[in-house]
Amino acid sequence: MLLAGHFAAAAARYFLRPGADATSHRRGAELADYLGGCVTTAADHPELTSVGRLVHADLAAARELHTHSDLGKETAAS
Repeated sequence: MLLAGHFAAAAARYFLRPGADATSHRRGAELADYLGGCVTTAADHPELTSVGRLVHADLAAARELHTHSDLGKETAAS
C-alpha cells in the first residue's frame, strides 16, 4: 500500500504540474484521490514498522499538498 501511495504521489505531482493540459489535470486529480485511499488504508495498520509509519506520515503530507495546493488550478480553468 505504501509503494502504491508513493507512486500515486509522484505521478499526481507530474500530472498536476503548472501548464499541464486538462486531461493531465484529471489524471492527476484521480491519482491524488487514489493516494488518499492508500493513506487511509495504511493508517494505523498493525504491520507498519517505525519506518513504515514515517513513510505513511510523508504520504499523508503529500496528500495534503495535493488537496490544498494550487497545482494544476490554472489548467482546470481552461
